[in-house]
Amino acid sequence: MIIARQRAILDILADNQLATVEELSIQLHVSEATVRRDLMSLENKGLINRTWGGATPASSVAFEPFVHERSKNNQAEKQAIARTAVEMIQEGEVIALDVGSTCMEVAKLLGRFRRITVFTNSLLTAHILGGSSFTVHVVGGRMRLGEFSLVGPVARENIQRFHYDKFFMGVAGFDLNQGPTDYNVDDVEVKQCFLEQAKQRIALVDHSKFGRVSLAAICGVSSLTDVISDNHIAPDHRSELEARGIRVSIGDINDEAVKK
Repeated sequence: MIIARQRAILDILADNQLATVEELSIQLHVSEATVRRDLMSLENKGLINRTWGGATPASSVAFEPFVHERSKNNQAEKQAIARTAVEMIQEGEVIALDVGSTCMEVAKLLGRFRRITVFTNSLLTAHILGGSSFTVHVVGGRMRLGEFSLVGPVARENIQRFHYDKFFMGVAGFDLNQGPTDYNVDDVEVKQCFLEQAKQRIALVDHSKFGRVSLAAICGVSSLTDVISDNHIAPDHRSELEARGIRVSIGDINDEAVKK
């Protein structure tokens, strides 16, 4: 049974798509602890998605699972994509690594290199690269809780000071008409800065993300030079990308990465 207060929460989320525990507490004149209990009850009924410090409607494109939760999904596909991505890197290059679970898999495989330079706005990726023999730059900025990404004007200004041979970009969704999209506007603004400064712009997209549209548009499909996916990608998705001049590389989840 849904009580009146919980119905009010659903109405607020329907109107705003996102609300924090603090905002709900103020609007409903109850404690934050009461709001959290209501959100847990509504989530258990499948009516909302809980986020870091708040909630969204269950069907909301704004819902962002925590990065540690996303890292458990499609692991084999992400690892295959990462193996393919690493084969594209050459010693001496300057590499930009985005936030996200697939880019973290790329970071885990970079130990073979000695003379690359890596820029990232992900504190989790920076931690993975902590023992590397090559140079790692963390762009600075404001940290997003839950995602551990660095965003805001400081991050954007620092990114724009440099040029990158390759930018490996994570996405939440990839629609052939809407292009790549992501959960958070702040993260998208950082991605756009990396895209502007990179020679080769590579989206890492496992097959489950095709046809999905998330909250914020990153760029048009034509802004990309490459897409790396896994061997479960639908043939029509691959052929459409190639028809638009995008290089498509495929990671084989059953074997070593297969490059086109």
